Amino acid sequence: MNQTASTFIAKSTIKSADLNHRQKINFNISKYNAVVPNGKQQFDNILAAREIAKNTKHKAIEHLDSYLEEFERNIIADYPVAGELHIHHDPCRKVYCENCEL
Repeated sequence: MNQTASTFIAKSTIKSADLNHRQKINFNISKYNAVVPNGKQQFDNILAAREIAKNTKHKAIEHLDSYLEEFERNIIADYPVAGELHIHHDPCRKVYCENCEL
């Protein structure tokens, strides 16, 4: 077993025994289960809605490269900067490239 897997198993064993955490998870699952039926009622045909959502997702993935290029053009047009534009995938963790000073 590799290091990542063994670390996951060790941490998950500890977390799964945490009764406070389990109570939070069960509370949130019960909230979710209570509202999902109401959310589904807004659709006349839930299967058709799921199919449309699936097709939209696949279209977005198929054309992601052109969407990202368009996004970059729009950002540069809206916020003109001198130099290069760096888009970071993980700004919450503040993991930046070597070119950024943040």
